[in-house]
Amino acid sequence: MQFRTVPLSELLTMSILSRLVAFGLTLAIAACATAPAADLTPPPRKMTDAKTQLESGKKY
Repeated sequence: MQFRTVPLSELLTMSILSRLVAFGLTLAIAACATAPAADLTPPPRKMTDAKTQLESGKKY
C-alpha cells in the first residue's frame, strides 16, 4: 500500500477552497430565509368628535 505525500500548498488551497464553499453555502441559506410576515391587522379606527356622535346618535 502506497501513500501519496501531499504538498503543503495543496493543503492550504483545499483549506481555502473549503472555507469559500462553506461561506457561499452560508450566504445561500441566509438569502433563502423567509422574510418576516407582514402585519395584517387593520389600523385603529379614527375617533369621531362629539358633534358627529351627537348627530348620528351612535357611540363609537
